[in-house]
Amino acid sequence: MILGMIIVVDLFVDINSSFEVCTTTGGVGGGGGNSGSDNTNDNPWSNSGGGGSGSNGNDGTNNDGVSTVPNPPAPTLEEIALSEIFDCVDNFGGLNPVLGTYLSQQSNIRGNTLAVDIQNLINSNGCSTETNNFINLGLQAELDGAEVDWEEQIINKLTGKAKCVYDKLKGNDLMNKTIERFDGDTSHFVNLIIKLENPDLSGASGDTRYGSPIRIRLRKEHINNRPSLFTALVILHEGIHAEIYRKIITRSQLLFTPPDTYTLPNGSRADFPTLFDYYNDFPDNPHHNFMADYYRNALEKGLRDYATSIGK
Repeated sequence: MILGMIIVVDLFVDINSSFEVCTTTGGVGGGGGNSGSDNTNDNPWSNSGGGGSGSNGNDGTNNDGVSTVPNPPAPTLEEIALSEIFDCVDNFGGLNPVLGTYLSQQSNIRGNTLAVDIQNLINSNGCSTETNNFINLGLQAELDGAEVDWEEQIINKLTGKAKCVYDKLKGNDLMNKTIERFDGDTSHFVNLIIKLENPDLSGASGDTRYGSPIRIRLRKEHINNRPSLFTALVILHEGIHAEIYRKIITRSQLLFTPPDTYTLPNGSRADFPTLFDYYNDFPDNPHHNFMADYYRNALEKGLRDYATSIGK
């Protein structure tokens, strides 16, 4: 959460500057689909010509006894991918009919790579419960109008200003080291959902929740009514939270003690000695203390890079 973290960021720009590139209503338009269709129906095997009646008695061979029956066409890459996807999800009860129909329809659109992208996801991470869950979440998200990066394993439900800022941050060095690293360790399936809503965050502008998937929530009220540089700060800040969780998931799991305490298991100290100490020394707020000591300069540079990218 932003309010829980005390960080002095010495920027050469005012974070509340009125200069705006990403506005609340501006947003970034989605890509258009293919319009029109190829309905030529040029079947080379159809006998549609006119002529007299009767039959030539062709039994599938020519006069030399050689078969003239055409070989069936080879399956397309999309057809192969669809077969592998359905083989995988069938192990877990299959897709619901709506998602199955959507996937099949998208695969019939020329140039659409959805099926191949999901096939690559399965090949990279294996056919597991986690993979199946992400396939279902991702297809439902796409059906609802969200963007899904199947390679990076990120479901982006942002809209308007938040999406505009997020898209501009994609070339940011800090962004590349946090949010865009979710395809790193293939031994563990770690994915992310980022969305805009009005959760009860006690005045904070965003939060990041541990789990599968990791979930980043941005507070719509704050994002829409404050400058885009503030939105960039919130996204980068929550991205660092997500990256810390990603590292933990790839090596161990957090131990939860009700009502709201998380600790690292003793065996994880070998992988994250410093982070382990912060979880022990600051059990109520390990992330923000860790970030204040180790991510402050990176966060400042990330904001400077973003400000430069929008002409500040």
